[in-house]
Amino acid sequence: MSFFAQYPASASGANPSVGPAGSPAPGEATEVGGVGPDGNLHPLSTDNSGVLNVNVTSTVVPAGGATAANQVLEIADLDALNARTAGSLVPLAYNEIDLTYVPSGNGAGQVGTAVYKLASSTVATLTLTYDSSNRLSTVVKS
Repeated sequence: MSFFAQYPASASGANPSVGPAGSPAPGEATEVGGVGPDGNLHPLSTDNSGVLNVNVTSTVVPAGGATAANQVLEIADLDALNARTAGSLVPLAYNEIDLTYVPSGNGAGQVGTAVYKLASSTVATLTLTYDSSNRLSTVVKS
């Protein structure tokens, strides 16, 4: 969806379509809308606190996008890596793992960092790097 706004010029220099934030909209208010997939203009709306209402209508996950299934697989891969690695990279006690993914370049779509937490406190961070064939090349614990 693309968004646009148009603010008409006024001969007097004041724009009657603009009012102070939080005040009632002027009668000539300039409204902002978006062009939907159907090619038609659709208005944007906010809730009572002024937060933009967003309705996600697509369930398509981009290639390499994070899904619950991908996270389960990534956690299993990290656990398997830990089982094979001398020195135990992963702490014994944790109750949460926050994963971030490599956005582009070597390893795009793969886990870039795994932050292990216990009671919301970070106990270890693994930073993973990949070679030009997108194979895991290093894991650094901090």
